[in-house]
Amino acid sequence: MSTVVQNEEDIQVPIPELLGVLLDLEGSDLHLTAGVPPVVRVNGELQQVERYPRMNPRALQGMLYAILPQKLRERFEQELELD
Repeated sequence: MSTVVQNEEDIQVPIPELLGVLLDLEGSDLHLTAGVPPVVRVNGELQQVERYPRMNPRALQGMLYAILPQKLRERFEQELELD
């Protein structure tokens, strides 16, 4: 696990790392929500990936913006969610 620490409250996990965990668990969906650790859907059931920290809003935004094109960033800022 190679988490990137900005400061004590701002832990960012690279999205490709989380997608690797999703594949390892043979999951179908990755859910990222501020206030909880990453969640994966495996066989229809949601499971928290406890080895990762709870995501705070600023860290989560940084993680998402690192991979999103501008158009999707704008949609995320308007709707505060993205599928």
